[in-house]
Amino acid sequence: MESLARRDPTRPFFLQVGYHRPHTPYDPPAAYWEKYKNLEMAPPPIGDWCGEYSGETHSLTMHHGDIGDAMRDDMRRGYYASVSHMDYEVGKLFYWLRKQGLLENTYVFVLSDHGDMLGDHYQHKKAVPFEGSARIPLLVYSPVLAEKGGGKRRHAPVSHMDIMPTILDLAGITPEYEMDGESLRESIDSDREADRTHLHGEHSNPELGNGFQYLVNSREKYIWETKSGKEYYFDLKKDPGELHNAVLDVQYEERVKTLRKMLITILEERPEDGLVSNSDLCPGKILGQVRSGLLMNMPEYP
Repeated sequence: MESLARRDPTRPFFLQVGYHRPHTPYDPPAAYWEKYKNLEMAPPPIGDWCGEYSGETHSLTMHHGDIGDAMRDDMRRGYYASVSHMDYEVGKLFYWLRKQGLLENTYVFVLSDHGDMLGDHYQHKKAVPFEGSARIPLLVYSPVLAEKGGGKRRHAPVSHMDIMPTILDLAGITPEYEMDGESLRESIDSDREADRTHLHGEHSNPELGNGFQYLVNSREKYIWETKSGKEYYFDLKKDPGELHNAVLDVQYEERVKTLRKMLITILEERPEDGLVSNSDLCPGKILGQVRSGLLMNMPEYP
């Protein structure tokens, strides 16, 4: 806010504001902890597929394990208190922008880089494609919608890779090179949903001893573990908590086949990864967290 106060008011501005919480360690300011410390926490979702993660542990630094009800609930209280603290800080920014008369021509994006499993399915932290980790908020303040008198909720899948093309579009800037994401401007300012039917996500984590490739939309999610070959299918409409892995259920057999084929088609465009062989998924491999081929193909930035 201080930097905005000193800026040249005749020029547009772009500001990235990074908040360090919510994140480990779960250490909110005392005033916010007091609001949550005695609140009863709902039990976490525990799926019928997560038994391998249920071993007892006493450390929040572990990616999975049963830490017991008391520690788990305090972890969640600390996280939720940090969310409340961040809400307050974002509110201060909005108050200042409104006071300066800047909200009439300013878009504000509020999002997170990742979620936190917080004990869901005996898992902790991030790096997995399950809802607690992968499903993050994207809230956009639009002066166009504000003028029309209200906000809207969208259901099409979006990703971090859409943020840059969206901001460039809003700023009237034509990208100098092709980008993986797409502009969400029309979806933000009108009644049009984004065109994307599924979002392809991936994460490779040698520390976990596995990697994930997945397809998701507002209705369903298909996950393939690249090392073990294990598959998951979740009907997110009926089962938003991912309690039942329905990959072997007869009623979803065709959907699983369709999504598996979609993933194979995507991965066939990257033969150097070795995840597909003879038009089928090929398990037994964990990709590097940063692949040299992608770095070599990156555009030259000015």
